[in-house]
Amino acid sequence: MNLKAMPVTPPTNDQRPAFPQSHSRKPRRRLALIRHNLKTTMIQIEAIHHYALSVKNLDETINWYGDTLGFTLERRFGFPELKTEIAHIILPVGIRIELLHTENSFPSPDLGKDAFGAIANQGSKHIGLQVANVTAAAAVLKSKGVHVLHDLTQVEKAGVTNFWILDNEGNHIELAEPIKNK
Repeated sequence: MNLKAMPVTPPTNDQRPAFPQSHSRKPRRRLALIRHNLKTTMIQIEAIHHYALSVKNLDETINWYGDTLGFTLERRFGFPELKTEIAHIILPVGIRIELLHTENSFPSPDLGKDAFGAIANQGSKHIGLQVANVTAAAAVLKSKGVHVLHDLTQVEKAGVTNFWILDNEGNHIELAEPIKNK
């Protein structure tokens, strides 16, 4: 399916669906009006292009994600005027992480802390990667000596069994396997 961005033009008053207080309109007509409104006012997101992490050491982090999780370097570029170097690393399935190194950057106050303790500070908290077999993934990562933040846990409310690790710089990574319907 080829998804294309739809124009974003706010509807005029005569284009907005009218929803009278009474329930005299049929639900199908109301739903059709809502769908029409969404088609004329919303963009279509195709995918998340990347997740960005600011890092202290770009080369070490590129190597860690490659050796540990199988990412490869897609491109590397910089903005010398901003004293910033950027690397895009990617998995064969298209998951991309943008690693940013800026001179004189400093770590987040919750870097490396317990995943749930860190949520007290607002902002980005972790990368969640879906895997086919989280138990096998955990075994492989443990054999590589990766820092384990939280061991295998089944989280019924979230619908996953997960395993948390830290990357070489203390960023949180959740590996999750959806719980199969019983």
